Amino acid sequence: DQIPARAGAVDATLGLLATGQITGDAAGDAWARLVPHHQVKLPRWHAHLLDVAGSSVAGNQYVWDVLRQVLSLGLPTGLAKRAGAADLVGLAAEAALAIGAGGEVPGLAEVAERPGRSRIATEARRLRDVLRGGTGAG
Repeated sequence: DQIPARAGAVDATLGLLATGQITGDAAGDAWARLVPHHQVKLPRWHAHLLDVAGSSVAGNQYVWDVLRQVLSLGLPTGLAKRAGAADLVGLAAEAALAIGAGGEVPGLAEVAERPGRSRIATEARRLRDVLRGGTGAG
C-alpha cells in the first residue's frame, strides 16, 4: 500500500521544512534537475506536493518555490508535453494564489498562449493570471 509511504514522505518534508533543514528554493533546484530528465513520475510527485501544500501557508510557500524552479527550467524544454504536467501547473497556481506570489515563469507565456482548450494551456493561463495579481478564476 502506497498510502503509509506517501504519508511518511509528507511528514518528513514538513518536518524538515519546520526545522529549517530544507527550503523550497534548495529542493526546487534539485527537483528542477531531475524532472526534465524523466526521473520523476509526475502524478505521484503531484500527490506529494498537493499534500504538502494542503498542510499550511508554509507548505504552499515550499510548493510554490519548488514548482517555480521546476516550471522555469521545464516548460521551455518540453515539460508541458508530459502526463501530469497540467496538474503541476494547476498546483503552482493554487500555491501562488495562497501566498500572493507574483512574477514571471520562463516558458509559461508560450504555453498559456497556445490556441484551444487543452488542460495544460488552461492551467498555464490560470497561473499567469494569478502571477499578474488575479485570482485565476478565468
